[in-house]
Amino acid sequence: MAEEQDTQTTGRRFFRIPLEDPQEASVVIKGHHYNVINVTSQGVGIYLEDADAFEVDSEITDINLTINGRSCNVKGRIAHVTPTSIHYLCGLEIIDMDQDASEILKGFIDQHKASLFSFMS
Repeated sequence: MAEEQDTQTTGRRFFRIPLEDPQEASVVIKGHHYNVINVTSQGVGIYLEDADAFEVDSEITDINLTINGRSCNVKGRIAHVTPTSIHYLCGLEIIDMDQDASEILKGFIDQHKASLFSFMS
């Protein structure tokens, strides 16, 4: 219930880290490389050139995710494909990851949260 109320208030269930440096994270899906533009504990956002590259709600069983030089394989679901001014924003929800992948994501998010909120200490 608290999570539901928080979602209604903020509009998001998970803290999202916007990436400024495309070298920080990337994914490879079916042999195609995509730069990650944002990261959450449950997924990533990528830009697509073609809106039809992926079908919404489709599952992708072999995704190679690389964050700060550390790679892992995860399974995902296309959560949305949304037009932007130039590209299409694709939300990729991670639906299955091992402990290593979870630690890579958590470490990355913790590191960025600390730097984003360092002014508050």
